[in-house]
Amino acid sequence: MTKEQIIHSLEKNLLSFCKDIKTSPTVVTWRGEKKKSEWSRKIDIPEGNSLCGYLKSIFGISNHNWDELFKQATSGLGQEAEKISTLHSSSLLALLYFSNVTKESPLYIDGIGYTKVWFEVKNKVFDKPSNIDVVLGNEDEDLLFIESKFTEYLFPDNSSFAKKYLNFYANILPRIEGYPLRMLYPRKYDGKDGMGLEASSDAKLYSHLYMNGIKQCFSHLIGLCQGPDDDSCLQWGKFKGKIRFATILFYFPGDEFRAYRDFYSNTVGRITATDLKASIATIPEIKDNHTDHIEVAPAVYLYQDVFKDFELPKNIKKYYDL
Repeated sequence: MTKEQIIHSLEKNLLSFCKDIKTSPTVVTWRGEKKKSEWSRKIDIPEGNSLCGYLKSIFGISNHNWDELFKQATSGLGQEAEKISTLHSSSLLALLYFSNVTKESPLYIDGIGYTKVWFEVKNKVFDKPSNIDVVLGNEDEDLLFIESKFTEYLFPDNSSFAKKYLNFYANILPRIEGYPLRMLYPRKYDGKDGMGLEASSDAKLYSHLYMNGIKQCFSHLIGLCQGPDDDSCLQWGKFKGKIRFATILFYFPGDEFRAYRDFYSNTVGRITATDLKASIATIPEIKDNHTDHIEVAPAVYLYQDVFKDFELPKNIKKYYDL
C-alpha cells in the first residue's frame, strides 16, 4: 500500500464509527519552514476537549490508568506529543493496542502472560537516553522491551549518526554470522565526522531497507546493557526477572515487509548476551550492568498475530482493519 492509500483507509475507518470527527493536513517542517503535508492527516480535537480525553472517548478505552499511560506515551524525545494525533502515528498504534494490557486482561507472548505496561521507557546510552516504545511486565518481574513500527518500514531511510558509536559497531558487527551488516565510516553527520550502516548484500530486496529501524534496535540494546535513565518512568534496574528485547511490526504485505523481517532476523535477531558483553567492554563510557540477563527475540512479532486472541475495544479493531 502507498502512504496515501493507508491514510485514506484509516480516515475511512475512523469515520465509520465516529461520523462527526474532523481531520486536517498534518503540519510538517521542511527546511526550516512549516507547511501542510500533501498526504498526512491528523485528528482535530474539538474545542473544550483534551487530546488525552478525546482519544479515550472515540476509541472506547476503559483502562482506568489511561491518563498516566497517555502521559508516558507522549513524553519521549521524538515529539510524540505533537505526532500522536496523526492518523498513521506509530506512537498512537502502540498506545491504543498495549494500553489494554492489565492484570485482568493479560497479553500472552511466547507463553508468558504480561499484566503490566509502560510507554517510552528511557534507558541510558551515551549523552542522551534511548526511548523504548513499550515495556511489558509480569508478576515474576520478567520484562519485554518492544520497539514498535507501523508504516515506517515501508519507506527507505538510512541516516548517518554520531561517531561515538564507532567502537561498538566495529566490535559487534563482525560477530554476527555471515557479516550481513557493515559499518560506513566516515560519513558526515550534522556537519561533522560521523558514520552509517549498509547491508553487506547488494540484493535488490535490500535496496529499500528501513535501516534506521535496525540502528534504533542496536541503540536500545546498549540502553538495556546499562539500565534505566534517572528520568525513566520505570526504574527497572533492580528487577530480577528475564530481560527480553523484541520488535513488533504492523503487517503490510510486500517486499518492504520481507526485507525488514529477513534483515532483522539476520542481524539484530542473532545478537547474544555474549556479543553484547564483548562489544560493551570496548566502550569506557558504557557500564555493563545487565548484559548477562538480556535475550533478543530472533524474529519480529506482528500486531496481527500478537493480538489475534486479545480482546481489544471494537473501535480500535475497526480503525486498524486495513
